[in-house]
Amino acid sequence: MPLLNQKLVTICSKKWRDPCLVISIDQNNIIIALGSYCIIHLFEFKSSKLKKVQTLFGHLDDITTLVFFNKKQQLISGSKDMQIIIWSLNLLSEPKKIQKLQGHLNYINCLILNRKEDLIISGCSQIIFWTQLLNQQSLQQQWVYSQQYQSDQSIFGLSINDDENQVIACGENQEILIMEQKYSNYWLIKQKIQVDEQGFRICFINNNLFVFQPIIECDFVCLGAKTLDVYTFNSLQNKYVKSGEIEVKGDCQSCYQYFPTLYNSRRGMLIHKNGCHLNLIRVKQDSILLKEENIQYQFELVEIINFGNSNGFGNLIGTLSNDGENLIIWDSNSKEINIIKIIIQ
Repeated sequence: MPLLNQKLVTICSKKWRDPCLVISIDQNNIIIALGSYCIIHLFEFKSSKLKKVQTLFGHLDDITTLVFFNKKQQLISGSKDMQIIIWSLNLLSEPKKIQKLQGHLNYINCLILNRKEDLIISGCSQIIFWTQLLNQQSLQQQWVYSQQYQSDQSIFGLSINDDENQVIACGENQEILIMEQKYSNYWLIKQKIQVDEQGFRICFINNNLFVFQPIIECDFVCLGAKTLDVYTFNSLQNKYVKSGEIEVKGDCQSCYQYFPTLYNSRRGMLIHKNGCHLNLIRVKQDSILLKEENIQYQFELVEIINFGNSNGFGNLIGTLSNDGENLIIWDSNSKEINIIKIIIQ
């Protein structure tokens, strides 16, 4: 575990030697799910202690995505086995698989759930939209394939805006894709932005602003870039344009596509992995005008955590609690799950 300062305090550590690709925490900040190989491990976080409480079996390859529902005791998992599984956690002692979603033709790299919890969007070399329909026999809601966008290369990052009517994606094909909802379950391509490098991470800040992390490929190794690019919606041109860059740490360090960039609006904090560094970026409104697209934002890199290279690879994964108070991190150097309290005001 790297050395921290008074703004970041480790409140819990637990040894975990097996490699991980994803960690998630539930809406109550109590249950932590960790994907290690093809197994999901569930932990209970209470009184600053982490206790393993359950193991979920169902996938055939590495778990790559884990997303908790907020309105019900359910968990979504995606895997390199090209399957999505919906789990019921109503009885933590007896979790069960509710449904398997099949339709992907390659590794699932990313997955998001909207706030209404009636739309799942998942990405591999396809972006698939899943919606809910009432099963006439069981009289229960079931997830069904709704629409897909076929890319010629892997999709690594997905994000949905505040109004949940736009989705952005990035990946191997050096392109940012903006999709817009036109009807209840129909999405159209609104814009394609050609970029110089492939991208691992992309994240909406609000309806008209997002950040994109380019990744440099060198001798078949993916390296972090020096800057995080900022895009804003230009109402005169009716499209998103690059409006700035944020200097971040982790450039020229080997980087994996897992651990998506996260924005917590409560704290105005962006959590961004690049190489073996974790960048904590404060997002502040510079001035408030009548139209949201004219609001100016400032980005301030307030904290950096260096997790160090492990055999040349910056392998760390993690997430942020819903209240924005705690980081949950696993890294391959310490081989520990660390819960870090953020004391930055």
